[in-house]
Amino acid sequence: MVEDQDAPLLARARQGDEDAFAELFRRHADWVFRLALSILGGGHEADAEDVAQEVFVKVHRTLPSFRGE
Repeated sequence: MVEDQDAPLLARARQGDEDAFAELFRRHADWVFRLALSILGGGHEADAEDVAQEVFVKVHRTLPSFRGE
């Protein structure tokens, strides 16, 4: 479920507002990176950065079909 504070930004991003998507990225990029790093293990920072980038690329591409679940 989308957090209440992100819902307005998500709605705007789904309409093509790149500033809203950038704000969602800023809010969540560190968490996504840390999750990727925890899965990959310490010492794989560059790989975790790549994974995080791929996550956000996929999110951006699939925003129009996201239902908020």
